[in-house]
Parts: sequence; C-alpha cells; structure tokens
Amino acid sequence: MKKSSGNIYNSMLLYIHNLKKRDRYMIIVNSEKLFQKLNEIWGNRPCPMCGNNQWTVSEDIYTPTLLSESGAIELGNKMLPLIPVSCKRCGNTVFVNGKILGCVEETNITKDGKVDAK
Repeated sequence: MKKSSGNIYNSMLLYIHNLKKRDRYMIIVNSEKLFQKLNEIWGNRPCPMCGNNQWTVSEDIYTPTLLSESGAIELGNKMLPLIPVSCKRCGNTVFVNGKILGCVEETNITKDGKVDAK
C-alpha cells in the first residue's frame, strides 16, 4: 500500500474530491441468467457434505477483503463478484463467480441516487 504525504485530513479530502469525479455505478445480479447458468452447469448435484440436493441461491454479491501485511483492510482493490449457493439442510456454502457465469451487470447511479440501466 502506498503511503501518502501530508496529514490524514488532506488525504480524505482528496479521496472525496476524486470520488465525486467518478462515474458511479452498482453491480447487480441478473437472476434469470444466474439460474439458467447454474441449471446448465450444476444440474441436480447433491451437497458433498450431506447428500441433500436442495439449494438456496442468493442474489447478493459478496467479495473477499484484502488485508495488508499489517492486518489493515485495503479498500479500492479489484472486486471478485461472488454469489453464495447454500445447502438447505447442512448450510454448506459454495461461492460462484458471477462474472465468469456472465450474470452480473453494471448499472449507473444517477446524481439523485436512482439506479439507471447502463
């Protein structure tokens, strides 16, 4: 992680200024594409832990957090869009990569905070 010169207040002001300049967008899951792809690839496979074949698929996106060598959380890194698929019986959870499955999409966020298709 690159260390900045100056005090933390100036660094935060610069960060906020740069945020205002960027296009704002949000990544969402296209549920139809997600379920189509999971049915195509996954099929009716049972849970490797308990043998159950009933799964819950989340439509939320999660991403791992990168920690520096000192243990601090590093923000602003690349995002890995992971979607959890959990066994309904034992809770075993598998994360699938939404980008590889082609089911995550970017949407613009307008200045008034509304989501607008990209």
